Amino acid sequence: MRKTTKKKEEKTRSHSVLVRLTTDEYQKVKELSEALGVSIAEIFRSKVFRGEFPEFRRERLEKICNHLPALIREVNRIGVNVNQIARYCNRGRVVDYQVLRQLEEINEELASLLLLVVKLFEECGRADKP
Repeated sequence: MRKTTKKKEEKTRSHSVLVRLTTDEYQKVKELSEALGVSIAEIFRSKVFRGEFPEFRRERLEKICNHLPALIREVNRIGVNVNQIARYCNRGRVVDYQVLRQLEEINEELASLLLLVVKLFEECGRADKP
């Protein structure tokens, strides 16, 4: 019979915890899991035991860094489209209030996205360093 050590028993994860989430909560956790390249369980363990979310896996970060120029171009294209719509509105055309509100929301989302892109750009710079 094989002898198990106490240390090995402590590292074996033999207990499970059921967590109920709404569809929206689950979707957010799933997206975070995919973005970070870790399991949903690892997200919960990291947050509970270390008080923080897990960091990007290096290989996942490298993939993201490779796609960053395309992401920047796409954000720029969206901004150009929003500016064209704004120019149209500024020419004295009658514009529905809901359209203006949606433009404001798009602009806010673009600003948030731009901040994320800048953070990713900074992380990619750190990934290049040993």
